[in-house]
Amino acid sequence: MRSTINYARTMMTSLFLLLGMLSKTSYATTTTCPSVDTAPSFIAFSTTTSISLNLSSDTTICMLVHIMPKDSTIPGIFNPTSHSSDYVLTPVSRSYDGKSWEKVAGPFQNDLSIDCSGGECGHSLSSLTEPYGTSGGAFYLIADENPKTFDEELVRLFSQSTYGATRSMIAEWKSTYAHSLEGIATWLKDQMTATVVPPTSLRATYRQNADFSLFDNGIGNAAVVPRNPCEQYSRWRDYVFTPDDYGRLFEVESIPDSDQLLIVFDGTPRGIVDSFASTDGTTFNGPGEYTFGYRANGEVGKDIFASIRGLGQWKTVQGGNPLLVLNESVLAENIETTIIDLPPRDNFENIPGAYAPNLEKAPAGGSFRLKEDIFNTTDTCNDLPTTAYYSKVLGKIEGEDNYFWYDGYAVLENNTPENPIVDGGKSNLELGLDYCSNVNKNFLNYETCHLAQGPTCTGANSIEDNAIVCGSPNEVANIPDLTASQTNAFQFHGVSNQMFYPGYIHQDPSTSFITKLTAEDQLRQRVAWAFAELIVVTLNQIDNGELWTEMFLNYKDIFVSNAFGNYRDILREVTYSPMMAEMLSHLGQASSMYAMLREGRVSRPDENFAREIMQLFSIGLYEMNMDGTYKVDTEGDILQTYDNDDISTFARAMTGFQRQQTRSNYESYRWNPNKIDPLSLNGDRRDPFPKMDLNEGFVGDGYPLCADIPSRSFLKQGAKYRLVGGRNRPELTPEPSSWENNQNTQRTVLDSDSQLYQVLCNSDGAQCNYQMVVELNEELDCYEDECQLDTLSLIEIESDPPLYYEFMKFPCVELAFSNPTQAKKVVNRYNKAMCADPLVNDVVSESCCGDSLGWTDKALSRCKYTGEKMSFDGSETRCIDAGETMCDWKSLNTGYLSPSCGLSHRSYENSFRWTNQDNCSIQVKVGSSGLVSIVHN
Repeated sequence: MRSTINYARTMMTSLFLLLGMLSKTSYATTTTCPSVDTAPSFIAFSTTTSISLNLSSDTTICMLVHIMPKDSTIPGIFNPTSHSSDYVLTPVSRSYDGKSWEKVAGPFQNDLSIDCSGGECGHSLSSLTEPYGTSGGAFYLIADENPKTFDEELVRLFSQSTYGATRSMIAEWKSTYAHSLEGIATWLKDQMTATVVPPTSLRATYRQNADFSLFDNGIGNAAVVPRNPCEQYSRWRDYVFTPDDYGRLFEVESIPDSDQLLIVFDGTPRGIVDSFASTDGTTFNGPGEYTFGYRANGEVGKDIFASIRGLGQWKTVQGGNPLLVLNESVLAENIETTIIDLPPRDNFENIPGAYAPNLEKAPAGGSFRLKEDIFNTTDTCNDLPTTAYYSKVLGKIEGEDNYFWYDGYAVLENNTPENPIVDGGKSNLELGLDYCSNVNKNFLNYETCHLAQGPTCTGANSIEDNAIVCGSPNEVANIPDLTASQTNAFQFHGVSNQMFYPGYIHQDPSTSFITKLTAEDQLRQRVAWAFAELIVVTLNQIDNGELWTEMFLNYKDIFVSNAFGNYRDILREVTYSPMMAEMLSHLGQASSMYAMLREGRVSRPDENFAREIMQLFSIGLYEMNMDGTYKVDTEGDILQTYDNDDISTFARAMTGFQRQQTRSNYESYRWNPNKIDPLSLNGDRRDPFPKMDLNEGFVGDGYPLCADIPSRSFLKQGAKYRLVGGRNRPELTPEPSSWENNQNTQRTVLDSDSQLYQVLCNSDGAQCNYQMVVELNEELDCYEDECQLDTLSLIEIESDPPLYYEFMKFPCVELAFSNPTQAKKVVNRYNKAMCADPLVNDVVSESCCGDSLGWTDKALSRCKYTGEKMSFDGSETRCIDAGETMCDWKSLNTGYLSPSCGLSHRSYENSFRWTNQDNCSIQVKVGSSGLVSIVHN
C-alpha cells in the first residue's frame, strides 16, 4: 500500500521548502535523509562522483531529486525569493519505510545504477542525458511523512484510486471492510470484479438521461421514434411555438368572419391568436409570411422572435409565446390532424423548460407529461396513425375547451446483447424509420443473440422469419424519471434543433461528471480514464466529431469494460472501432491484389494505424528491460522495436475492415454511417499473403496447416456451428451475393437420422431448441451424403420457414509455398490458372469430364451443394463414382462449366476447379528490395 505514495504531493511540498531553505553544503560519502519539514540536503552527485545513501526511517519517504532552472536567466541556486514555477523537479530514486533505494521512472533510469548489497545503497551515474548535464541543476535529498494512521492510509488510497474521498465514502468503507491492509486488498479486488461492483457505462448514462423532442425539425431524419401519445410519459404542450421551429417558415392568416388570426406551419394550423405584431408595433403586424427566430421560449407568454420572410429583422412578438387555442371549425378543414381524447389536466405532470448550455436564455421547452397509460380509457387511441411518427396529433383535454399538441419526445429502447429488441425494430420500421435496430453479429454479441419468433427486422433492413436478433453493449433505454427536470436531459444530434443542441463538448463532460460523482466503480473509472488519455480518438479527425456524443462515449466504454482485463482485448476492440478506423484511416483499406485485380489501380494499404498501434498504443519505439531501462546492442545503441518493413507488413493485416449496416436506436440520422458497432471484415479485400511478426516468426504460427485439416472435420470433436437464422447466406465465408436470393441455390440438408442433425436440433422430445453456438463434444459418425463431403458451409436445418446453421471452419494456415512438387493445376472460367495444394479441402471445387456426358471437351460439376469445395482426391473420387474422369486443362480452357448445383457456370466466375494436370510449379521471384513474389508456372 505504502508503495503507492502520492509523489506529486511530496515533490511540491519539498520544492517549496527548497525555495526558502537551501544551502549548498557538501556531505560525507554516506548520507542520511534530512528530517521531515527541514531543509533538503544538497548532494554532490555526478558522473564522476558516486554517493551512498542510508535507508529511510520506518515512517518516512526519502527521495533523491534533480532540481533544474527552466532557462539560463534563472539562478541555479535557490534563495528565499525564488519561485517554484521557475524550476523543474525530476525524481531520481526513493527509499520508503526503511526499504532499499530503488529507481524512479524518468530520464535518469537508464544511466543510474544502485547497489544496496552493503546495507546503505550506493548510487552512480554513467552519463547525464541533456539537458540535465549542462543546465546548472543539482541533486538534493528531500523527505516527507508516510501515513501512520489507518485513516490517513485510507484517504491516500481514495485520493489515488477514486475521484475524491467523502466522509460518507469513508464511513461506508469502514462498515464493509476490515481496518487493515487486508481490508484494502479486499476493496481493491471488489472494485476490479465486475460481478461485485458492476461497471458504470458512460454510454448507458448518456442514454438513460436523454430526453428530447423529435418535432418538428428532426422527425424526418430520426434514427429513433417518439413515444406513443397514449403511453405513460408522453409529452404534450400548451403553447404554439417550439424551440424546434427555429428557422422555419410559417404563415399568419386571417380567419373568415373573425377578427382573429391563424398561425399555420406547412398547412397545419398551430393556434389561434388575437394579434401577431412586433413589440415596436411597426416592423410587422398581422397576416403575412414569417420566419421564426432563434429564441423560441417553450412556455406560454415567454419571449419569442420572428421576422418578415426574407428581411432578417428579428423582433420580439407582442404577448410572447401564445397559449394554444384551436376550435372545431378550424380543425374540420385540416384532415391530416388526428385528435384524441385526453384525461383531465391533473393527470399530467408539468415539466419546466430548461436552457441550452451553449446559448444564453435559449430554452429547450417545457411540457406536460402524461402520468399513466390511457390506452384503456379512451377509444380514440385506436385512431392514431400507424406511420409518420405521430407527427400531427392533437389532444382534447377532458372538461376543458383547450387542446394540447403532442410533442413527440423520443423513446430509446433497450437493445443490449442480453436483451435485444424482440422484433429487431420491425414496429419502428413500420412507423416510419428507414432502418431496423437489429445489430449484426460481431465478436461482442454473437453468443448472446437468439432466434426471434415471427417476422423480424434483420441487420440487412428486411423483414424475415427465423431471424436472429442481437444487441449492442450498453444500448439501454432512456429513463423518463431521470429527466423530470429537463435541465438534466441530454440531446441527440441530427434530430434536435441544432441551434439548441449542446454538442459533444458539453455533453461528454456532463456525462463524465455524473459518472464521477455517482458511480460505485470509482477505481475502474480512474483506470478507464487513463486508458482513454493514452488511446485517444480526437474530435477533429472524425467527420463532424464535435456534434456527436454517443459514439465517443461508446468508444470510451471500451476502457471501462476492459479496465482490469487483458490489454489484448482492448487493442482488439480499438482496432475494430469504427471511430479509431476513421481517425487512423484503416477503414475501407484493401489489399494491393484487390486494388489491382478488381479496381485496376496500383495501391498499398494505409500504414497509419499499423504504425500507431505499435508506437503509441503498445510497445513504443524502443525495446525495454523489465525495470524500464532500454535494451542496447553490442555497440551500445538502443534497440528499436520495429522498422518500416514491420509497419508495411502490419498495414497489410489491417485490410478488409468495413462499417456495419446503418441501423436505428442510437444517436444518428438516416444517412449517417454506423459509428457504433464493431467493424466487419470483407474477406475479398483482405490481404492473403504471409505476414511476419516482430519476433522473426509469422502471423499464424502455432495454428495447424490447412493441408492437415482432415476430411469431414465438421464431424470432429470441437467442431463449432453458428446459428444464421432464416437468411440463405453464410456469414463467415464469402460467396456471390446473387446466390442468396436465387431459388436454385442448393444447401446441405441434414436427414433427421443424422447424428449431426440431432445435436444441432437439441430436441426436448417435442421440438428443437436451437442454440446460438453449438460445439461437438465428441466425434460424430457421418450419415449418407455427409460421408461424401470434405467440408461444409451452410446447413438447412428447417425448410418452412428456412433455418440455417453455418459450420465455423477450424482456423488454419495455408502456406504460400506449400508442396511445390505436388501442386496441381486449377483453372476458373476466365481461363486463369494457378497451382494449388492437393491436400487443402476448402478452396477448390471439382470438375468431371467423360463420354457419358455426351461431350468430351466440356466439364460438369458433381457438387452436393452450391459452392462445395474439396481436396484433389475428393474431386477425383467424385468423378470416378459418377463414371467420369478429372478434366484436363484443355477441357476447362476451351469449354465451359455446365450448370452446377442448379446455378449457371456464370455464378462461379472466380471459382477455381481441379484439373488432372500435375505439371504445375510454384516459383519465387525476388525483387531488388528483397521482397518476393509468388509465380505460378
